[in-house]
Amino acid sequence: DEKAIWQQATDETQKKIDNDGVIYSSRGYHPLLIVQFGVLSYYEFLKTKDSTHYFKCINQIKYFKDSSKINLIFDGKGVGLPYNFNYGGLKAPWYSGMTQGYALSYLLRYRKLTGDDSVNSLIEKIAYVLLQKQEDGGTISTTKEGYTWIEEYPNSKKSQQVLNGYINGLIGLKEYHDFFPKDTLASF
Repeated sequence: DEKAIWQQATDETQKKIDNDGVIYSSRGYHPLLIVQFGVLSYYEFLKTKDSTHYFKCINQIKYFKDSSKINLIFDGKGVGLPYNFNYGGLKAPWYSGMTQGYALSYLLRYRKLTGDDSVNSLIEKIAYVLLQKQEDGGTISTTKEGYTWIEEYPNSKKSQQVLNGYINGLIGLKEYHDFFPKDTLASF
């Protein structure tokens, strides 16, 4: 439930807030944790109107604006939110379709809340990575049945076609397409 997710994301024994207000864990900056915290803070602010949650939401944008934390890839056309550790046969840095999609959801909410349209280019670049083939460094694969799939763990031999990763990637892509309907790469 929502309350349990909020408690898990804000458990002070496991998570900390840096000097810029960005959440991180004992393992460092975890892109999915950051975007989940941003989205949860957004909804807490809408529900309570408590400015503490507003600032928690908008502070997460600082992670995305720090070029030392994100990766400009695909000749500058894409922004990858890197996992800087090896996992399940994946070598760092790697990019999760779940995280790229969830980031779209967060950034679109951030934009709606603040009116900051300077993030539009960032949103488009994150979507670009989401929509690239996994063999090329993106997150798109094809199932054995021939369907397109958003991979949570692209190129992993152990964790192929994880459903929650696909769903979260797809939700972010749908929200992106609704906001940028002229982007033919993202069209359904």
